Amino acid sequence: MASVIDQCQVAPPPGSAAELTLPLTYFDHMCFNYLIGDHPRNAKDFYHFVPQLAEPKEERMHRGQISPSAAIQVTLFPNHGISIGFTNNHVAGDGATIVGFIRAWAILHKFGGHEQFFSDEFIPFYDRSVIKDPYGQGMFIWDEMKKYNPEMHDIVTLPDHKVRGTFTITRDDIGKLKNLILSRQQSTLTHVTSFTVTLLLMYGLA
Repeated sequence: MASVIDQCQVAPPPGSAAELTLPLTYFDHMCFNYLIGDHPRNAKDFYHFVPQLAEPKEERMHRGQISPSAAIQVTLFPNHGISIGFTNNHVAGDGATIVGFIRAWAILHKFGGHEQFFSDEFIPFYDRSVIKDPYGQGMFIWDEMKKYNPEMHDIVTLPDHKVRGTFTITRDDIGKLKNLILSRQQSTLTHVTSFTVTLLLMYGLA
């Protein structure tokens, strides 16, 4: 097993070499098309577009650590578009919170930053007083966590040997699925959303 003793960077002296930009060839496009296609792709090929949270820093005043709440990475695919990757610390927000942040960001950008188009539904709810703990479970869990010396950052293990595929559902397909669900005799629904029928199709229930 090898050990890294030292690392150094070697570069030409400033001004001794002219900057050079190489344009992409069709070989490169054959790759940025592999990722955006609908065919099955290896999931690990997408991990480069997901940012990593910075390591927490020691905070001397309060004798604790300061941990970053989120990281955003924008990857440019020339002549094809961009990819925006998000990683967030679950202490600051769960999945629903980060999705609400993305939607709010998109709306503000769409309307030039005018907050009158901003809805209160995108504002995260952090009032912890609504959670009651009559049996002191919070203190018990905290005492147990201190035994394992927890760190203030998420431990993310990206799975290997996974395949990612894309499936396109047209408006007509969604309409047919809605009619199919509503036409069933045992159905008591009067309205079915596109999201609902998509999930039913994914899990083979439609």
